[in-house]
Amino acid sequence: MSGGSLVSVVTPFHNTADYLEQCIRSVLAQSYGNFEYLLCDNASSDGSSELARSFASRDPRIRYLRFDELLPQLENYNRALEAMCVDAAYCKVVQADDWLFPECIAKMVTLADRHPEAGLVTSYFLKGPSRAGGVDNPEIEIHAGREFCRRKLLNSGFPIGSPTAVMYRADLVRSRRPFYTVGRFHADTEVVYEILEHHSLGFVPEILSFQRTDNPSILTRTKPFNPLLLDRLLEIEMFVDRFLTAAEARRARAVVRREYFAFMGRSVMQMRERAFWDYHFRGLRTIGWPRPYLRLAGAAVWQAVELLLSPLGTFRRVNLPWVGRRPRSDESAPRQQEVCRGGDAGAGSHGDSASGLGTTGRDRCRPRPAGGTDDGGAGGAGAPAA
Repeated sequence: MSGGSLVSVVTPFHNTADYLEQCIRSVLAQSYGNFEYLLCDNASSDGSSELARSFASRDPRIRYLRFDELLPQLENYNRALEAMCVDAAYCKVVQADDWLFPECIAKMVTLADRHPEAGLVTSYFLKGPSRAGGVDNPEIEIHAGREFCRRKLLNSGFPIGSPTAVMYRADLVRSRRPFYTVGRFHADTEVVYEILEHHSLGFVPEILSFQRTDNPSILTRTKPFNPLLLDRLLEIEMFVDRFLTAAEARRARAVVRREYFAFMGRSVMQMRERAFWDYHFRGLRTIGWPRPYLRLAGAAVWQAVELLLSPLGTFRRVNLPWVGRRPRSDESAPRQQEVCRGGDAGAGSHGDSASGLGTTGRDRCRPRPAGGTDDGGAGGAGAPAA
């Protein structure tokens, strides 16, 4: 397919030689022809630069941009997005270790052209071997943005996926400078909330992209810290007042704060490591909370009272280090009914908190994090050849 609305496809990368070729080939194999492809090199030194230059020399749709100043992930993504063509109607981020199915851009552009009120378009995606993503009524291709966000805040989960699963309207990308808010844990999830506050959501009920889960990342190392519960707390504190009634917002805050500080109280009694506390305090600072020592002390005291009143059950739940058991990585997952109901809680996406991008993610020059309501079987065409 040639002609049609111009799409700027953007892949920021830093030292992703193991995956970059597969990513690039998947973009060049798109059935939709009217796109430019920006390969934005964040001071790579592992052979990624040579690989990107080689593809750019053979395909006029590719613009290779080399930056010798190494930036953190969010700043790198913002720099790349600022380079997109001024005539582009849509912006499609493809992270360097992900890839697209051949019909991805064509299907998303077709829907977006039909519904100019849509601020972004997403679809089902593969998260490793499993299908993820989705909306409550996938047979409907356009959804009210505010209602979508409201449902997700009430039910938990954020099934948009990583930026690879999303196509944005380019004018909305240009209107935000910077596009991603620097210093946030899941800046890509926040962008989705902020766009959908004023625009609709388009959904294509097909698997159109792949999100890699088998590569080493900061997400793997932070899993024992229960990042999903912290993500949920940040999401609730930042957005409930925008999308929920006052009564709903109070209930949502009460539930997640109770869960979060009960978990942190258990963590005090477990004498968790320094990295654990640094991770959580860094997240809490993004919503303006200083280190809540008094709240933590109170939570730890409450856990001690529970231990005295019900020693056997509390020992099993808390996993105190002096009784000879080490905390499991999933020890303190939030209770399914109240906190993580209804999704492959991410993101991060979007996704694993969603998400997505932020202070815990995938660009190897610094951390990054990154689900869906549907974890059914995998589907779609095979992966492009690496």
